[in-house]
Amino acid sequence: MEQLLALADKFFHISLKGADDPAFSAPVAELLQPDTMAQALNCSRDLLKAHGLDLPASHIGMGFFGLCAIVQLGISQYNRVLDLTPDNLEFQLEQHEDHAHTVFRIKELRWSDLPAAEGRDEAVTEALTAYYRDTIRPMLAAVGAGAGVKPDLVWNQYGARMAFARDFVLENDPREAARVRFQADLKLLEQLPAELFGRRRNPFVHEAEYIDSPYKPGAKLMVRSSCCMYYRRENGEKCYNCPILKSGEREALKRKIEEKREQPA
Repeated sequence: MEQLLALADKFFHISLKGADDPAFSAPVAELLQPDTMAQALNCSRDLLKAHGLDLPASHIGMGFFGLCAIVQLGISQYNRVLDLTPDNLEFQLEQHEDHAHTVFRIKELRWSDLPAAEGRDEAVTEALTAYYRDTIRPMLAAVGAGAGVKPDLVWNQYGARMAFARDFVLENDPREAARVRFQADLKLLEQLPAELFGRRRNPFVHEAEYIDSPYKPGAKLMVRSSCCMYYRRENGEKCYNCPILKSGEREALKRKIEEKREQPA
């Protein structure tokens, strides 16, 4: 599990250690309480210098995506369902230079094993169903209620994020069997009924779109499936791969990025 934990820490700030100096900390289960969620959202707003609570809702909600990604990776890479349920997690917010992180501290490293062959697909489907029903959906509902936004603000971002995780696995895992298994398990996630997420459509059913990257010639960027709201902050601006960016705005931003890239170090 060492490699999985390293990925969890590096990309999603999920670890056994947690933040060194959190600005906010609470057991994840307590985030279902309106007062605790309000404290978390307000702290996120202050750290991000956000104009309202839509960006904090996105920020915290996308922190929960990290849990989804690591559960999915654990299933595919180790055939284990890592226990990332509320009772086993502490949620933290941490200032890091000019930005803020959501952090999850795992209280105890534990998991349940999946069948190696017969009945595995059914067991994976059951595990994913339970995780989204009992952990992720209630948490995103609480985030939305606390911020006064629809949970779709967060759910709509999950499609591209999981597609990015897929691309990462396909590009970086040298084991063909692991790559095949990840894609097969992702299909099981995509086949879960929309009702499980409280939506009309399963958020993970998403056709990724790519555009040329202005940061690295010849590279591609995946267009986000929904806006992350990061522009809704002091001196904020839309990301180059934001889906609500108009073509003229993207072209102007492209020139700005390329000019900065060409400046001497």
